[in-house]
Amino acid sequence: MFERRSFLKGVCATLLTTLGPVRITQASDNDVEALVARTLIVGFEGNETDDPEFKALLSLIQQRPLGGVIYLARNIAGDANVLRMNAALRSAAAEPLFISVDEEGGSVRRLRRLRSVPNTPSARHVAQMDPEESLELYAEMAQAVARLGFNLNYGPVLDLAVNKNSAVISRLGRSYGREPELVAAHASSFIGAHHSFGVQTAIKHFPGHGSVSADPHDAPVDASSSWSPAELEPFRLVLAQERPLFLMTSHQVIAHPLLKASPGVPITFSPEAVAFARQRLGFQRLVISDDLMMGAIAARHSPEEAVIKALLAGHDCVILAEIGRGAVPRIGQIITAVAQAAQRSPQLMGRLEQANARIRKAKAAL
Repeated sequence: MFERRSFLKGVCATLLTTLGPVRITQASDNDVEALVARTLIVGFEGNETDDPEFKALLSLIQQRPLGGVIYLARNIAGDANVLRMNAALRSAAAEPLFISVDEEGGSVRRLRRLRSVPNTPSARHVAQMDPEESLELYAEMAQAVARLGFNLNYGPVLDLAVNKNSAVISRLGRSYGREPELVAAHASSFIGAHHSFGVQTAIKHFPGHGSVSADPHDAPVDASSSWSPAELEPFRLVLAQERPLFLMTSHQVIAHPLLKASPGVPITFSPEAVAFARQRLGFQRLVISDDLMMGAIAARHSPEEAVIKALLAGHDCVILAEIGRGAVPRIGQIITAVAQAAQRSPQLMGRLEQANARIRKAKAAL
C-alpha cells in the first residue's frame, strides 16, 4: 500500500537545477542571533519583488541566516510574481531557505489563484480514491509547487475525523477519515509524490487534532477530555514507512497520562509531548510549531515568550506567519530578545545549538 510508484522516480534531478545551488556558510556560527534566526520561518507582506515590505525581508535575509519564509494567500498575485520572489529569496540568502506554503487541497489552498496549480480536492474527497489514484493526484500538485520554487509544503494532515463538528478539521474536509490505515495510505501518497519532486513535507498536527470542536486560530483549545491514543496511530503508521522532514505539533492542551503533558500547557510548549515523538515514535528530524501568532498562543504569550517556550520544549523550528505590516522590524526585535535570553540561559543556548545542528543537516540535503 505504501510502495513508491516508479513513474515518479528520477524527476528530482530536474528540479534541483531550477532551485539553484545549495550554499551552507558557517561564518555566523558564534553569533547567537544567527542561531535564533535559523529557527524561524516567518510570514511577510507583499506580493511582488518591488513591495517595500518584501525588500525589507530580503535585507533581513542578507543580514541573518533566516530559517525560511511561509507564503499566505496575500502573497500570491500571479505565477510570474511568485517565481521572481522565490528567485530573489534564494539569491539573497547565504544558505538555503525553507520556502514554504500551505497547499493541502480543498479548503486549504494558498495557491488557488494560480492557474498553473491544479485544483486539488480535499482530503475527505481524496479518501474515496485508491492510493494509486491519490499518488497521481498529489504528483500533479507537487510538480506545480516545485515549479514555482517552493521546497516545503505543510502537509499531509494526519488528524482523524473523530469529531464531525470540528471547526478546523472535519467541517473543512481536511481529514481522510476515521480509519488510521486509510489516513496513512493517502498521507503516504502525498509525501511520496512531493518528495519525488524535491518538495519536503510536514505531517500534522501531532498528536492528533480531530477530536475538538474549537479552532486554535481563535482561542486556546483544551482537548484533554476528547483526545484518545488512537489519534496517534496514523503518525505511527506513516513514520514506519516515510521520512517527512518535519513533524508539526498542535496548539491544543492535552493533559493525558500517555503523553505526560501538564494540565493547561499546550503541546507546543510541552517537552514531554515532543519527547514522546522522539522516543516513542522514533522521529529524529525537525519538529516544528504551528503558527505562534494564532489566538491559542498569542492570547496569552508575546511572540518572544512563545518562541522561547517552543524551543525549550524541543522544537527545532517555529512559524511566525501572521505578524502583519511592519513584520520585518518586529522579527528583528524577536530575534534580538530571544538571543539575549539565550545568553542568560544555558538550557536555551543548548537547545538553539541542537536545533541548528538539525536544521543545517536538513538544509544541506535540500
